[in-house]
Amino acid sequence: MGNKENKLNMVTNISLNKKQCSICGSFKTQIERKVQSPFIDKKYTLYYCKDCKSYFFDKNEYDIDLEEFYNDENRTWNDKFTYSKYWSRQIRRINKIILNKNKKLNILDIGCRTGDFLLHWDRIKNNLYGVELNEYNAKVAKKRGINVYNDFIENIDFEIKFDVIACYALLEHIANPKILLEKITGILKTNGILVIMIPTIESKLRNKLDKNNIHWHMYSPPEHLSYYSRKFLDNYMLKRQINLVDRYYTAGGLNGIYSKRSSTYMLLKNADYKSLNEYYSHNKNRNNKTVVRKVINKLKYYRRLLIEEYLPINKYPYYDHMYSYYRKVK
Repeated sequence: MGNKENKLNMVTNISLNKKQCSICGSFKTQIERKVQSPFIDKKYTLYYCKDCKSYFFDKNEYDIDLEEFYNDENRTWNDKFTYSKYWSRQIRRINKIILNKNKKLNILDIGCRTGDFLLHWDRIKNNLYGVELNEYNAKVAKKRGINVYNDFIENIDFEIKFDVIACYALLEHIANPKILLEKITGILKTNGILVIMIPTIESKLRNKLDKNNIHWHMYSPPEHLSYYSRKFLDNYMLKRQINLVDRYYTAGGLNGIYSKRSSTYMLLKNADYKSLNEYYSHNKNRNNKTVVRKVINKLKYYRRLLIEEYLPINKYPYYDHMYSYYRKVK
């Protein structure tokens, strides 16, 4: 009897010492590795969940005020609107899968920054809404005529439902994603479209970098905290009658940055983001001064566009930006 009690106590203690998965809630987790933060001189613990196959960092591992972190003036965006081919392509993709193309749409962008994605939609034919934590960015978006909520989404009482909800580069920032996912799936209309773009830790590129001990640039705690598996996202949506319509992968415009010939290789390998930002700031305009350089950059752009947008190879998860388009059927 005593041996059975001891074994039971051992199992209980093991369960209590396990880190709970912040994505699915399971205790079947294990430590994967230590990861250097590019923002503070600390290494965060990356955990893997055996149940949902996702990875996560613990936001409480170090005492960081995330609200203050996101309101940092260095995280503000330009208040001048600039037309973007990228956003125009995204809107074309969404319009292709919208069933009722003739009605006025309620469109919500969560993490809208200064509203650039929303402003690529027709403002007369659609109602534009955004959620943005950064106070400055939210003020700019409001000045541009967008209905903006400057708060955490779980605190917002939405009075309407939405035809399109966009979550570009958002979910990886969320420490407790179940609250957010419950909210957005609940305010999505029947036949509504949900767009999710996340860094995918299941990419072949990330696996390759880990094996070669090179810092993956999407490892950036406490900014990025959650890395979802396809299994978790698709199963979560299916349980709520939300079906996957389309999915593809891109490099996020960062093709070739991990090449040993690249000027950024050692900076990325050592997670030296400060020097990396200085490098890009210094070289931002220099590369477009000569006609030859402009032509070369244009050819590189069209080559990347062809691979990422039009060739079937973008269905294969080599690159680390995953775009998923879901439709709610009930």
